[in-house]
Amino acid sequence: MKGPFEDLLSFLVSLSPSRITFNLNVSTVYAEGLKAEGLDIAEVWDTLQLESGERLECCGKSYDGTRIKGSFYPGVSVHLRRPLSWYRGTVEAFAVLYDVGDVVVVEGRKRKAYRGSFRERGQLNLYNWRYVDLPGGGMFYLPVPRGTRRFALLPSSFVRLNFPTGYNVLVRIYERLGDWKTAVINAVRDRGVNVRSPGARAFRVGKYLVKVVGEDLLIVHERRAIFRVLYERFLQEDIRTRRLLMPLSVGDVEPERAAALRRVGFRIRNGNVVEVPEFLKVVDPATLSSLLESISGTERREVLARKVAEVLAKTTTVEPEDLVISLMMCNNPYQDPDGNVIVRRITLEDLDELLP
Repeated sequence: MKGPFEDLLSFLVSLSPSRITFNLNVSTVYAEGLKAEGLDIAEVWDTLQLESGERLECCGKSYDGTRIKGSFYPGVSVHLRRPLSWYRGTVEAFAVLYDVGDVVVVEGRKRKAYRGSFRERGQLNLYNWRYVDLPGGGMFYLPVPRGTRRFALLPSSFVRLNFPTGYNVLVRIYERLGDWKTAVINAVRDRGVNVRSPGARAFRVGKYLVKVVGEDLLIVHERRAIFRVLYERFLQEDIRTRRLLMPLSVGDVEPERAAALRRVGFRIRNGNVVEVPEFLKVVDPATLSSLLESISGTERREVLARKVAEVLAKTTTVEPEDLVISLMMCNNPYQDPDGNVIVRRITLEDLDELLP
């Protein structure tokens, strides 16, 4: 698909289906319970900018860009060449926003259904986000160092937002209002209602964290979660620092290594570390020595951030509830920088299989 993924979702929104299913196993989006009569399948193909290796089904027809065949599927389906997991964050945002019908996300053997109103979906799936009413709709928002999840569902379209900076926002507008963007900006200046997912606080079990979210259990690998959180924080350009009351001696440090550490928030003067990133509550000399040994000073930003985060993740401790919140704010809360799985969601269906 050459065009934006949001264009595909906007097309589906315009059809008002009663159910939309995202099957990540086969990279296919299904829309059911809609009226698709009169659609020109070739014209839809061009509008969505689909490409070779993909397939579109609608109006009882199937089209791969070259030939039109018959199809028994009564709704609309789009089979993508690129894995749907690439759009996971967008899919999850859409699932919360699209309250015209049900949204189902299938991955592996797991099937998660989103039902109810926009606010009900947000309360269940948007951990620690704030809710505020808007003219003609509502909005969930979350202050973050930089916005990564900003979407709006309007009467006939699904759009990615580039504002407001410093916030993740999901905006649901039911009417055609020309000034809804101004309402969004004004709303984040005020404090909305803090909406936490129902359930107890996260707690530690060995090397894992367990958090109840609605009727599901989140199992989080603590060390990998810390690795991911630190990595994304060290990727930031302007890292806020704090001055140490007692500088930590690290001896002579090569200028290249000292300059590299300065890029990720560590200030070294006369063989002493005098400033560290503000988000690090405790730093010990042994960890700093390991940190200096792990870098050469010539790394690119991404490589440097990964090396520093990997060393610090071994000794950094975070209160379980705070770590879960920080993880959910990450661009990719599902895998650590090495690609290892961080979190698993256990549903009631999974428990039924374990205890038949």
